[in-house]
Amino acid sequence: MRQENLVLSTEIREAFRDFSEGKDLSDSNKSRVGLELHRINRDVDNDHYQYMNGFLDEDFYQTTTIDEIRHYAPLWRKLGINETREAFTAEVNRILAGAATLKSH
Repeated sequence: MRQENLVLSTEIREAFRDFSEGKDLSDSNKSRVGLELHRINRDVDNDHYQYMNGFLDEDFYQTTTIDEIRHYAPLWRKLGINETREAFTAEVNRILAGAATLKSH
């Protein structure tokens, strides 16, 4: 995961863990987790857009972006956070279905 994702407060990290494990969250923690997941969703969507338009290199996309999609997309969907672009939705679906690499752009 990217460095900025690693500097989350202890409380939000615990809330993420609890959410990932299916535990109930307080309204406050659910809001915090939701806001952070929305931010990550937009950030990863932006990476996909940049990659598809030739502005992000293959190595970063394959080693970072795809890993983030595998990690976060199930949480986005669990919380009802949808992708905003059809191309990104298709890519998330492809990755979650187990496809290892992106077809060349």
